[in-house]
Amino acid sequence: MKIQLFLMSADEKLCDEGLKYLPESRKKAVSRRKQLQARAESLFGELIVRREICKRFGREAAASEFRIGEYGKPYFSGDENFGFSISHSSGMVLAAVSDGNVGADIERCDRRSDRLIQKCCTPDEREYLEKSSDKGREFMRLWTRKEALSKLDGRGIAMGFGSISVLNDERIFTAERDGSFLSAAAESVPECEIIVCTATEILDFWREQ
Repeated sequence: MKIQLFLMSADEKLCDEGLKYLPESRKKAVSRRKQLQARAESLFGELIVRREICKRFGREAAASEFRIGEYGKPYFSGDENFGFSISHSSGMVLAAVSDGNVGADIERCDRRSDRLIQKCCTPDEREYLEKSSDKGREFMRLWTRKEALSKLDGRGIAMGFGSISVLNDERIFTAERDGSFLSAAAESVPECEIIVCTATEILDFWREQ
């Protein structure tokens, strides 16, 4: 399955302009975020996805409301074959789009969550981590893979991270870019293209619509 992964740094200074290009209900939801960085991450992740919808299905489709699944996963109601997933971490945004269901996650490589290893890793994953020269860093790589798979599934962490090994799951693509791990999961082995973009580039598209 072909997946496009759009990677960018969310520019907080461009938030006010970016909000103009969201549907009214989404403007309110994004604006309610108290932290400016979180607002910028949420805003630009959605603008990337809506840009891709606009390219494929037109301006009206890009302004449509997303459906929300049972566990909170958003879906594009205009075409069931268009899948997307958005993730953000420390000012970085990852947006995945595909011709089918997809899940994506991004995390800083140097983030530490050692307390989660016992709770969220399977025995073979814990054995793997114990042999690693940098257990904390490798855990974050596994964590992005688990998050991507859980978003593909739609249940999020309710899927049960501690019972599913992602060490050799070929449905998950993982790469490292600019100090972050990024992962994408699909129903079959994914073919991923990483596209680095900027907030200005995204806004330039919307200015022309």
